[in-house]
Amino acid sequence: MPATKMARKRTKGAPLSGNAAKSAGKTDRRVVRTRDILGDALVALMQEKPFESITVQHVLDRAGVSRSTFYEHYEDKNDLFLSDAAEFFEAMSTALSKHGDKSNRVAPVGEFFAHVAEQRRFHDALVASGKVQDLWEMGEEYFARGIEQRLAELPGVRSWRHRGRLR
Repeated sequence: MPATKMARKRTKGAPLSGNAAKSAGKTDRRVVRTRDILGDALVALMQEKPFESITVQHVLDRAGVSRSTFYEHYEDKNDLFLSDAAEFFEAMSTALSKHGDKSNRVAPVGEFFAHVAEQRRFHDALVASGKVQDLWEMGEEYFARGIEQRLAELPGVRSWRHRGRLR
């Protein structure tokens, strides 16, 4: 299922990242910490067993978080998975802009693939779970927006949207 279709099943009223408060301003550090712990727990579990066999209870046990806290942030394990992925792609795709990179690079391609290489076990787990294609599609969407943003910031680039080519 494409990432865009999966996104429709996400928490009602929340953007794709599932973290509305983050984009609206500063998020409470406790909220960030809870989301990070839950995301890390799911990633670790995915490297140990198939995604389909992971339950919310497994995530809760690994993270040391209560069920009510989990459901304050996420609808289910898929929502957690997609939110974590969206947060990663948002950060990676806009890293050059956010860090004030002065080069003419439009995307942190080397950094992205270095990260993928470092996370080989997780990548293998994604492939085994059948979720890798969904993530690549989600990543394409985020990087397209990030590249468009970056091109608008670079001097000498007048228009990006002319039949998909620069003019």
